[in-house]
Amino acid sequence: MPKRRHRAPLDDAHGAVAHGPVGQPLEGKFRPPAKPSRNRRKGLLEHAAQTALGADVVDQHDLAARPGDARELVERRAPFISKPVQVPKELPPAKQLFQILEALSVGKNPFGILAFGAKSHQPAFEAVRVAGLRPNAPHDWQHVRVFIEFSGAVTSLSARWESLKLELSAPNDLSFTADSLSLLDALTDTLHTCLIGVPGQMANISKRLSAALGNRDEANAILRHPTAISAFAHALSRHVSSIRLTAVTKDVAEAVAQFDGSNTDLAGFARQILTELVGKPSADIERLTRVWQGMLSKLGHIRALEPFYDRITNTCG
Repeated sequence: MPKRRHRAPLDDAHGAVAHGPVGQPLEGKFRPPAKPSRNRRKGLLEHAAQTALGADVVDQHDLAARPGDARELVERRAPFISKPVQVPKELPPAKQLFQILEALSVGKNPFGILAFGAKSHQPAFEAVRVAGLRPNAPHDWQHVRVFIEFSGAVTSLSARWESLKLELSAPNDLSFTADSLSLLDALTDTLHTCLIGVPGQMANISKRLSAALGNRDEANAILRHPTAISAFAHALSRHVSSIRLTAVTKDVAEAVAQFDGSNTDLAGFARQILTELVGKPSADIERLTRVWQGMLSKLGHIRALEPFYDRITNTCG
């Protein structure tokens, strides 16, 4: 029987169709048959996972979501925003699916009279839409094929992320699909910071702290828990402040001498602040605040009397 070369790719050019959601992600079985090479360059999150979780977890979960893969998927989504694709959920297995798409992409009809295996899947392909219209040219079907490959890649990456999410104790709502890759973009940046940026900074801090303390174990003990880090930071801040204030002990003594011989409340407040509170690591901040407020109150009272002193000076002068 001669081939019908000028026949439309699908038998019914105007059949009724059921519209599926725009950008509907496909199940994992609809991935393209060609698998990516195992020797491709490792993504950033692979190194991060090795740093944060250890090699055993990395091997077990096959690096569940790498920033390099994620950013690539976000970029690959752009053509499907300007030219969205709708596909039904009922599609043939991957091998047959891509055989049919390959035929449609070069202008051939995969649903001929003798195509018994493909004929039953014809209604599903008639339901496909590109920008709301039925594909009517090979380049439309090429666009559909790329979208299906894209959806399969998102599904694969999502599955790997769900596995790693448990190890990271991440919130359950941090998930993504082909319809919500904006979350994936933000998630990639966060993971890069948490799994690469933070460990790198902590390693640098550990190195510097070990050198300062002269003991790596003590440095690691401090950095092991947030509470210990906070306590050490507070103690270090107080110690540095004490050293700085001790350096001006001579100036403090000279300031105290300025109030010697005076029995006024103002002089008493000044001596108390300078001798009991300034430069003391154990100083009571609340007490210092109360004394300082008392001193300001006395100064304010004296300043309020300034007009009367000016009047007395003018009258006596």
